[in-house]
Amino acid sequence: MQKTIYILLGIGIIGLLLYFMPIQIKFKIIRKKEDDLILIRYKSLYGIINLKFELPMLDIVFVNGKLSLKYKAEIESNNTTKLFKSFSKIFTPDDFQNIKKYFTGDKVLLRRIAEYWLKHTVLRDLSIIIKFGLVDAALTATLCGALWALLGAVLTIMRSKLDMTAKNIVVAPIFDEEKLETEISCIINFRLGDIINTGILVLKRHRELKKRKLSSDKPVNC
Repeated sequence: MQKTIYILLGIGIIGLLLYFMPIQIKFKIIRKKEDDLILIRYKSLYGIINLKFELPMLDIVFVNGKLSLKYKAEIESNNTTKLFKSFSKIFTPDDFQNIKKYFTGDKVLLRRIAEYWLKHTVLRDLSIIIKFGLVDAALTATLCGALWALLGAVLTIMRSKLDMTAKNIVVAPIFDEEKLETEISCIINFRLGDIINTGILVLKRHRELKKRKLSSDKPVNC
């Protein structure tokens, strides 16, 4: 009996540790001239799992006469820099439509999930650096001011919805030269329990729809 209690206690402690296990994702998007680079660093299991996802190649190609996105991705350990996997794929408009259909199929569920994650996600050290220029200096200055206003409005909305901090927001004009350089980075923190709770929301919604369907199919007694 005592052994069983210890086993259940151990299982409970492990369950709590997993439920409250922090997950950290670092994003970094860099564009310089014609080169694009997307870096994603994933850390979980209290630092034991530490992976780096890199997209060193992004190209626009035509598939069956439609614009598509070809990309190459590499996954490696951030601790040992050992390459686990490398693959290249093409993202077509049909893929986009399938994803859109999946996420907009149940707007009630989508709203509940969005509200939950906005409440429980923590965004830290948001950095947005944009350097751009046109041959026309006056147009460059005008666009720079408009972009500052747009970024300010977006950040105000984000702060009202998210627990977030901004680290570095820069919009720098480059006069008398056509140039565009961007660098966007941030750290997103949440817990494994948030993923579990999302699954529970999906199950609850499924049961709700099933119960509603059974009620509507039930014959009415005269």
